[in-house]
Amino acid sequence: MANLRRWIVSLCTQRKAGATEKEWKNIRLSFSQFGEDLVLEHLLPNKGFYVDIGANHPVTHSNTWLFYRNGWRGIVVEPNPQLAKLHRRRRPGDVVIEAAAGMKSGWGKLLRGESHLTSQVKAGGSAKGDGSEISVSIKTLRQILKEHLPVGVEGGLLNVDCEGMDLQVLKGNDWRQWRPTVICAETKTLKEDKAIQSFLQKKGYHFVGRVFYSVIYQDEKDFRRMFF
Repeated sequence: MANLRRWIVSLCTQRKAGATEKEWKNIRLSFSQFGEDLVLEHLLPNKGFYVDIGANHPVTHSNTWLFYRNGWRGIVVEPNPQLAKLHRRRRPGDVVIEAAAGMKSGWGKLLRGESHLTSQVKAGGSAKGDGSEISVSIKTLRQILKEHLPVGVEGGLLNVDCEGMDLQVLKGNDWRQWRPTVICAETKTLKEDKAIQSFLQKKGYHFVGRVFYSVIYQDEKDFRRMFF
């Protein structure tokens, strides 16, 4: 039944795209908000490991769902209990951490926006009791990897989307413990963009490009090996 359903969806989508069966085989689907996953796919191997911080929905606007479908597995960090539960159901092969990530471990509050895409985490303080805020655990990336990174894993993808907290997440990593091959982060202001660029360049990463709000960096050695 599942195979039949997929065939029907594929057929309907193919017709909507106005593509022939031969042309359809060359069409590549993106699940990211702005097609980031297709760019990332060019920079990474066919199989690997990802860490998705602020993962949000497991499929919609996800930069890692395409990789999961292609056999990748990883660690997903999401503070929203409903979304974390959905991740466990839709992506049982991943390790799901129901928490936020930051520069220091502790507690904070998840501020729920009108959409789950605009929720934010603020360190410290106690959450209101009106349902607009909930208390969440904050862990450093260093701590998360120490507890959950499989032995022998090297390289891979680090995806960070934490609504203005991306730099703090990056600063919370132990770069000797795990050095991702490619990093995708979000910057919505020039100040955020310059700060992340300065930090990652000092860590030996090369700026590859921007896809709307997302900035993509690749390990300098891997970049030179791939393009020069």
